[in-house]
Amino acid sequence: MVATDQAGNVSETVSDASTYFTLDTQVEDTQGALAATSDTGELQNDGITRYSDQQLSFTGTLEEGATVKLVINIDGIAYTVTPTESQYSMVDGKRVWTIDKDSSDFAAAFIDNDIENNSDGYSYHFEYEDVAGNVSSSQEQTLVIDTLAPFVTSLGLTEAPILPCVHK
Repeated sequence: MVATDQAGNVSETVSDASTYFTLDTQVEDTQGALAATSDTGELQNDGITRYSDQQLSFTGTLEEGATVKLVINIDGIAYTVTPTESQYSMVDGKRVWTIDKDSSDFAAAFIDNDIENNSDGYSYHFEYEDVAGNVSSSQEQTLVIDTLAPFVTSLGLTEAPILPCVHK
């Protein structure tokens, strides 16, 4: 390997194995979503939950040393929520993260805003940054909060035949 500086000075040729490097240009192995324990809708991973407070959580994986932040739009304002260091762990060679009530700025986004039922949902995405400074974002997802029980508007009664009463 040979290096040349801005003044045109050229280094000696180096062929030592210790001069190899890895060019890191992207964040690897990123995943994130509403945690399965918080996704209470009819379908797995439908983004519908009955939780709007302290029981709400998100989880995912990313490459070792990388960080994540959740960006959620509530009433036109983008809130950023990040895991604390203790909310990262290594499982099977992947860095697993959780964002919940213990995360930085969770209260500002979810509790202080008193987010509630919103059939249109709240859009959110995750932003990842690895140790080399590469940044990537997930696709937008939607969080629908439904804390209301179903409302019965009418009962459909059918007429049953009248049967004779037999006494013995």
